Amino acid sequence: MFKKIFICSLLIIVMLTGLVACDSFRVEPIEGGLVYKDSIVESNGGLVVKQGSYLYFVNGLGEYSTPNKFGQVIKGSIMRCELNDDGSIKDKGDDTYVTIVPKKVLNGYTDGGFYIFGEWIYYVTPTEAKNSSGQVQSQQYSEFMRTKTDGTGTEVIKRIAGSSTQYVFMDNTLLLYMNSEIISINCTTKKETTISTDVSSVIFPRVTFNPEAASADPDNFFYYTKTNPEDETYGSYNQLCASNADGSRNFIMTDKFTYLPGFDPAGEALPDFNLIYTFKILRYENGRIFYTKTGNNGSVEAGIWSLELNGAFVGEFEFDGKKEEQLSNLNIYSSILPYEDGILAVESSNIYYVKNGGADRELIISSLSLTMLEVREGYLYFRESDGKICRFSIAKDKLKETILETAPNMTWLYPEMLGDFIYYIGTPYNYTVQMKIGGGITAIGKWTTEDFEASASASAASSATPTPTSR
Repeated sequence: MFKKIFICSLLIIVMLTGLVACDSFRVEPIEGGLVYKDSIVESNGGLVVKQGSYLYFVNGLGEYSTPNKFGQVIKGSIMRCELNDDGSIKDKGDDTYVTIVPKKVLNGYTDGGFYIFGEWIYYVTPTEAKNSSGQVQSQQYSEFMRTKTDGTGTEVIKRIAGSSTQYVFMDNTLLLYMNSEIISINCTTKKETTISTDVSSVIFPRVTFNPEAASADPDNFFYYTKTNPEDETYGSYNQLCASNADGSRNFIMTDKFTYLPGFDPAGEALPDFNLIYTFKILRYENGRIFYTKTGNNGSVEAGIWSLELNGAFVGEFEFDGKKEEQLSNLNIYSSILPYEDGILAVESSNIYYVKNGGADRELIISSLSLTMLEVREGYLYFRESDGKICRFSIAKDKLKETILETAPNMTWLYPEMLGDFIYYIGTPYNYTVQMKIGGGITAIGKWTTEDFEASASASAASSATPTPTSR
């Protein structure tokens, strides 16, 4: 009787979705897979993730058109290697690279990638399901999945239509931002919760995961703006909000009365519309959220501000104006990075060092189309429009130095920095490369036999020697 009920249920699911998937995820555990499950995780959400002495990475850029059957994927799979103390790859011969997730990690959301929390790896992959005509729907549907770091326990968390939805994984939770809603999905129970509607923007922090961190740590929250219908009395504004992953601690940090402490809404006096703000979130970093404020129905710029959030989510949130700092008196900057006593800010093709609330502004770099990455030891690292990675000495000789000459593939995940290394998808065969800043380049992972043979026959191998797969 149970078997009949199960078959009927399966037929109903197929009839409703029109999709059929038949993957088996059973594998034997990989030796040493859970050694670092209690360790701090670095660089979550991207091309590479470090947990303990293990480096996990996406083994190149796969293609939607190639098969994605579990256990048979090499290019685009998640592999693991061990690092030496200096961050270089530990040579273990044929055992240097181990495939942990033999599925393609691939999506159109360029800030996506994969995540590790404890013993679980979380990722997104094109579906292998077919429609009623037998056509694989790899570009029509995405599947969010997880696999343990020893290769076992693989399961589908959620299948959605589309291949570029904004997402993030937080500990045991998948968060999706689509159709102006933020949806939280518990990865164990698969229970879905709508955290907020009428959402106009969201910042999902890509931060270090510390298993010992308190639940009230602002790193364990995400930040969004919520649109409000235009109000006859108070005009146009929005709300700046914060929530933890499951929505159980969801706070409105600012509303229309936040900057009007003495205003009586029941009185006859009109509010100061310049103090009823529309917020635009610029970034979150190290317990601080950065944003612009615009008052009077979006017509009066109030500049760029930051709000210190460490300790703010212990108990109920209360806005503390003493922890808000003005960084600029203008809203003209498209992106920022905190730097010393101020910010590095991009306006058009120029970067300025802005401090003293915007009163002082120094031109750092001019006439370059770039994306700032990070500031480290007096250097600003940035990516030019063609993908080349450069750095600029802010405090010393004011010189620009190109440290990655060959433009990487940026159709999906962008180059990223981890420790003293930069990781990126190399061309022309689109495998992952590790480059030491100021040092050499190493192709990491395994190549498919087809790519290796094509590279050899064309005498056009990428900048480092490929490692052909043993399969």
